[in-house]
Amino acid sequence: MPSQSPPYVLPSELTLYGANASALRKISLDQQMAACQSATDLLDGYFSSRYPLPFVSVNDTSIKIRAAHIATWFLLAEGGRNPEAGWDDQIDQRYKEAIAWAVAVQKQATNLNVTIAQPSKPNYSFPAVISSRQRGWTGCR
Repeated sequence: MPSQSPPYVLPSELTLYGANASALRKISLDQQMAACQSATDLLDGYFSSRYPLPFVSVNDTSIKIRAAHIATWFLLAEGGRNPEAGWDDQIDQRYKEAIAWAVAVQKQATNLNVTIAQPSKPNYSFPAVISSRQRGWTGCR
């Protein structure tokens, strides 16, 4: 099993990507961190079919944005929601868009700007075939 990736987004960054600060104040930092890690794990499920995990470095803001939208959806889904308030529709829409983006990554319709760990070269020798007999049309008339 691949090792767990560090979170792609941190609780302090959730409001940068659209989370409502007043809604997050009611949620503990531990719960926010768990949602960020859960969002990362969910995305890694899609990424793992294309990339070796964990990434060496992530240079792609789109990953942070999608992880933040998923984490926000996780956090506010647990705390009770009011779909009639209007803002919850945006949370649902962003979550659905994040999952659709992850599926596009998985299907190679979009690429990530990440650095992956290069696999080490195999440490074994290949078999060798040695032949001293000439073959072919040499000397035939």
